[in-house]
Amino acid sequence: ALAMQHSPRAHQQAAPLKLRVGTYNLLSPEYGVKWGEREACDGWVSKHVHGGSNWRRRWPALRRLLGCASWDLLALVELEDSTRPDVTEALRARGLALVWFEHDGRKDALGIAYDPASFTLQIRASRPFPPEAPKATTGRVDLQHVPSGAPVRVLVTHQRGGDAAQLDDLF
Repeated sequence: ALAMQHSPRAHQQAAPLKLRVGTYNLLSPEYGVKWGEREACDGWVSKHVHGGSNWRRRWPALRRLLGCASWDLLALVELEDSTRPDVTEALRARGLALVWFEHDGRKDALGIAYDPASFTLQIRASRPFPPEAPKATTGRVDLQHVPSGAPVRVLVTHQRGGDAAQLDDLF
């Protein structure tokens, strides 16, 4: 999700800010294997019969997909420590910086990538849900768009279904 914050100069007519924004679920190898996801497993026969993680074979295709557009902002879910070097390097090669958010109570993580030539990072924060026993996380960055000076807030969230209170707890 992307939301523009209002600036004190809101009464002036400013040209609309045009951004190239994307989001992608990289399907964490840990959870893909745990849940027997066909897309995450080598030699998949069934949820319980497969040859483990196929990340090494899957990553080149994911890298090509992420490279299909010139992103200004890219939200990513189901990152994990074992894939962090691959993802960070691929994004860096595309001119993007990655802000990593641990996913409390889980083994995967969230990320927001942005173009540091176009934005300066002002604030980063995350919010676990529920706070007492986290099962979901929302990450947030507040950026300043360098050419226009406009503030931009970006959220990434990875939530469990069936709990509307999670949406009420966003930043």
